[in-house]
Amino acid sequence: IQGRLGVHTAFTNSFATLKKARAIASQQKCGIQIHIAEIPRAFLVEKYGKSAPQVLEEQGVLGPDVVAAHCIDLPDEDLEILRRNRVNVAHTPMTNSLGGNGVARVPDMVAAGMNVTLGHDCFFTLDTAEYIRYASLVHKAHRANPAILPIFQVLDMATGNAARALGMGDRIGSLAEGKRADILVIRPDSPSPVVPASVLSWFSMSFQGRNVETVLVDGKVVVKGGRMTT
Repeated sequence: IQGRLGVHTAFTNSFATLKKARAIASQQKCGIQIHIAEIPRAFLVEKYGKSAPQVLEEQGVLGPDVVAAHCIDLPDEDLEILRRNRVNVAHTPMTNSLGGNGVARVPDMVAAGMNVTLGHDCFFTLDTAEYIRYASLVHKAHRANPAILPIFQVLDMATGNAARALGMGDRIGSLAEGKRADILVIRPDSPSPVVPASVLSWFSMSFQGRNVETVLVDGKVVVKGGRMTT
């Protein structure tokens, strides 16, 4: 378990607090999590004459150890600020939909080479499968393009991208030599066979957390038959 310094927003914290947060995060090497551009850009412009990414860059907050939730109301210039500072984006489509905040420009972020993962923000189900599915679907509807964000990209967001966002890409996020053996054993609840050719379709349409039968963390069984072992 690792700690991370939580800063609410550029809108609700003073410049002095933002600078102090950066100093602590850098000293402790713990990283920062913050909400960026969840509310309309106009709120920040009215208060500071600048957007949230502009304020945070000027205060020295941004960097590759920052995980930024939401990131919705971002014109090109703000998106470029996050990209050049290598900020990790935590996409939270369910919470954003509930609040009517809009849809983040995730396809544009992915195309720009930014690291995008999935966030929760304390609402809806705790079943990660639902977030994977919704993240894959909402952008197709929003842009009227069924080819946007195929399920394998969203699975990457939930695994390898997430590990990199937390600075743990060398230890977790994929099955590879030298990494921890974190494995899910899944029993599909499906009327048709799940085979290599159909497994990604099954993930996008049918997979639920209750289909997970066994969980190994660092090679140790922590869930067996759907029940915790520890």
